[in-house]
Amino acid sequence: MYSNYMYNMQLIYQLSQLAPYPIPHHMLINMLQDYKHPNDKIHELISKKMLLPVKKGLHVTGETIGSNQVPKKLIANLLY
Repeated sequence: MYSNYMYNMQLIYQLSQLAPYPIPHHMLINMLQDYKHPNDKIHELISKKMLLPVKKGLHVTGETIGSNQVPKKLIANLLY
């Protein structure tokens, strides 16, 4: 239990360091490589509003993780 808690805190810390940037899906998979089903963990983070999907394969951190929001112009450039 304790190790799972520490692993989750480490994951939240890693995500908070990436807060001002969009996070590609492959980077999340790499961060969650110790999980048997990393996509399930990504969906869990989305349901807890820790990650917000921008488009398929691209996420940004939610307000619960980082106060540094991704600039809207950067997201617009990625979507265009």
